[in-house]
Amino acid sequence: MTLFLLVAAPAFAHGGEDHAEPTLSRAAPAADSAAAVGASRSLEAVLRVPRKIGGPAAEATLLLADWATSAPIDGAAAAVTLSGPATVEGQLGDAGAPGVYHGALAFPSWGTYAGALVVTSPRPAAEGAEAEDRVELISISGLDLSPPEAAAHDAGVGSKGLRAWLLAGALLLAGVALGWGLGRGRGATTAAVLGMLGLGFSSREVAAHGGEDHGEASRAPAAPSGSTLTMPLDSQFLVGLRTVVLHRDSFRDHAPAVGRFVSRPGEAATLGAPVDGVVLAPPGGFPNPGQRVRAGDTLALLRELPGTADRAALAQERGDAATRVAEATAALALAERDAAALDTLGESVSARDRVARLGAVQVARVALREAESALAALAGGVTVPIRAPVDGRLGRVGARPGDQVEAGTTLFRVVDAEGLWLEAGVPERYALGLVAGAPAKVLPSAAPGRELAAVVLDPGQEADPATGMVTVTLAVEAGDLGLRPGMGATAWLGRGSARDALVLPAAALVDSNGTRLAFVKTGPETFEARELRIGGRSGASLEILGGLSPGERVVLDGTASLRRQAGR
Repeated sequence: MTLFLLVAAPAFAHGGEDHAEPTLSRAAPAADSAAAVGASRSLEAVLRVPRKIGGPAAEATLLLADWATSAPIDGAAAAVTLSGPATVEGQLGDAGAPGVYHGALAFPSWGTYAGALVVTSPRPAAEGAEAEDRVELISISGLDLSPPEAAAHDAGVGSKGLRAWLLAGALLLAGVALGWGLGRGRGATTAAVLGMLGLGFSSREVAAHGGEDHGEASRAPAAPSGSTLTMPLDSQFLVGLRTVVLHRDSFRDHAPAVGRFVSRPGEAATLGAPVDGVVLAPPGGFPNPGQRVRAGDTLALLRELPGTADRAALAQERGDAATRVAEATAALALAERDAAALDTLGESVSARDRVARLGAVQVARVALREAESALAALAGGVTVPIRAPVDGRLGRVGARPGDQVEAGTTLFRVVDAEGLWLEAGVPERYALGLVAGAPAKVLPSAAPGRELAAVVLDPGQEADPATGMVTVTLAVEAGDLGLRPGMGATAWLGRGSARDALVLPAAALVDSNGTRLAFVKTGPETFEARELRIGGRSGASLEILGGLSPGERVVLDGTASLRRQAGR
């Protein structure tokens, strides 16, 4: 008798499936509709049909989501075949919204229907391979289209509860009959025991991750105290709810540090004015912020402004330069006249004298050009070129052509953001044990949710007595995020040895008045709030000591709606 009752006990999976044969079980229907929820190995589904019998076919809705992430499945199609009081067949197609599919189904008779749902959905293409469609079979059972009065009766009493009481009564009568031959006292006791067993086993629900019976080895442990919540699958699509499947992984304790990105040595430079002067544009034009430059490029010219004490000396130098120009002009004229006389003198001039006179003309011309250049330089003041010392891009530009600046004024900042370091302050209580080469994780403030790999270059040589912080330098693999020097970040520096642990993304943690929670998705439309025991933290990951189990789905995005419903 007991064996029969155990076999009859219903088992519900994450939506109702047995993994040996994925099924779609009954969901709580609305008054004017019936619904069933369930999942296969990679999909979860909700099928809703109108509570309408006879007449033209009415629109049914199928909602499809990825089982692991809860993301809506786009571009799928489904064929449904049901049997029961009648045979029902139909196609459900894309309604335009991701994860939502519609089709016309006609139910000619009241009753409970069962059958199969065949879903064809696109499978992401592996690298170097063409995309393939995946076909999933989900068995449908218990799609209850009872008459409205029967549905109302089920809602008040519950069909399973009624069956349980009937079975318990039958067992009670059997116990009495059995006890008649064994003695009234023993018979009454036997009846009571059998009745209790019948009621307990017939009404018991075996719940795994959403309901499937995986056997004793894989059954999840009893959940801690919490509240069960419901959210329709289409509402999950609207709020962008996403889940992640928990797993065990290598975990290492990390020390926290807060700092800012800096350029690596030799990949940034600040250019200041060497003297007082006026900024001039170079021949190639004045550069703009963000422009890429190369080492040696002239960024600007600075015409020096002499001080009061130097003005007299400058005037004297200009006079001397003008005298040298006049002398060079006269020397050139004399050399040109001597060279012109060569034609008149003819053969009376030796070849050596002829070469000397022509060479004197060239020397005089060079001397005149130099004298004129010196005079022009003194007339316009001394001009100093400002050149880029490294390759990179221009950051801040501190002056424009025509600006008069003092010595030391910052004119340009050249940076190269392709290679970044992070200088971060570590509380001294965490500094012990930090060594060069230790792994680290960096969470940029400008890119929430992104985690960058890093390594400790310098664990710090001294602590600041005023703040109790040790400055640590890390090399960061910045990738293509576009991070810039000066941006902030939080770093987690590896300490100790790695260990195996259940790891939860920190984004899934909910702090409710000091209580740390996570929302576990137990079925396509059901959730449970769990209180957590947390161990260490490693960047964007948390070590979970209690409250969750491997293989469970935890809500990563979209917890706000669940918090409101739970009153958290």
